[in-house]
Amino acid sequence: MTKKTKYIIIILAIFFASIKANCQSNREQIILAYLNNFVKYTNWPNESIKDSFQIAILSQNKKQIAEFRNFSKNRTLKDKPIGIKVINEKSVLSNFQLIFISQNNRSLLPEIYGKIDGKAILLVSENYSDKRFVMINLYDTGDKALQFEINKANIFSQNLEIDPEVLLAGGTEIDVIKLYRSSQFNLLKMKAEMDVIQDSMQKLTSEASSTLVQINRQKDEILKQNDRLLKRSTELDSLRDVLAVNNAVLKFNSSLNFKRQFCHNPIVL
Repeated sequence: MTKKTKYIIIILAIFFASIKANCQSNREQIILAYLNNFVKYTNWPNESIKDSFQIAILSQNKKQIAEFRNFSKNRTLKDKPIGIKVINEKSVLSNFQLIFISQNNRSLLPEIYGKIDGKAILLVSENYSDKRFVMINLYDTGDKALQFEINKANIFSQNLEIDPEVLLAGGTEIDVIKLYRSSQFNLLKMKAEMDVIQDSMQKLTSEASSTLVQINRQKDEILKQNDRLLKRSTELDSLRDVLAVNNAVLKFNSSLNFKRQFCHNPIVL
C-alpha cells in the first residue's frame, strides 16, 4: 500500500466517520461520495478508450436525480467527463459503466441484473436484501448510518476488478460461501416442500383416477339400465298392441256369438 493510498483511506475513514456522527444529513451526497469511491477502486475492461464515464440512475426521486446531475458538472471519473441518464426497466443498458438502483426501485434489481449480465457494468443498489443479486449494496444500519457490502463473486463474473482496499472505507464483504450454503439449504428445503406437494398431487391424481373409474362404471351401468328400460318399453308396447288386437278379436267374437244366438232363438211377441 502506497503512502498516497493510505492517506486517501485515512481521509475517507474520517469522512465517513463524520458522516455517521452527523446522522447523515444529506443522503444523496453520501451516496455520491460512495459511488465516487467505488469507481476509483474498480477497473473496467478497455476503460482507457472510453471518452466518458456513463452512469445510469433508476429512480423517480427528483432530489436524488438533481444531486446526480449536479455531481456530474465540473467533475470527472477516471479522468473522463461524467454522463448521467435516468432510465427505467425498459431502457437499453449496454452503454453504461455503472447503474444505480434506488431503494424505491429495488424490486427491479433481478431483472436489471439479468439484462446486464456479461456487459461489464457495475450495479450499485440501495437497501436490497437478497444478496444473490448484489454487486455493491448500500444499506441503512440500525443507528441510521449508511454503509455498503460487496459481493466480489458477482463483480468478477461481470469482468470487473475491484480493489479490496475499498472495504477500508467502511464496507463489508458478503460471505459468498455462507450465501451459497444458505442457497443450498433453501434449495433443499424447497425441494422437500415440492416433493410433499408432488406426493399430494399424485395422491389426488390417483384418487381422481379412481373416482373417474367409478364414475365411468356408473355411466356404463346407467347406459345398461337405459337399454333395459328401452327394451322393456318396447316389449310393453308390443304387449299393448297384442292386447289391443285380442280385445278387438274378443269383441268381434262376442258380437258374432250374439248374432248367432239371436238368429237361432228369435224373440216371440
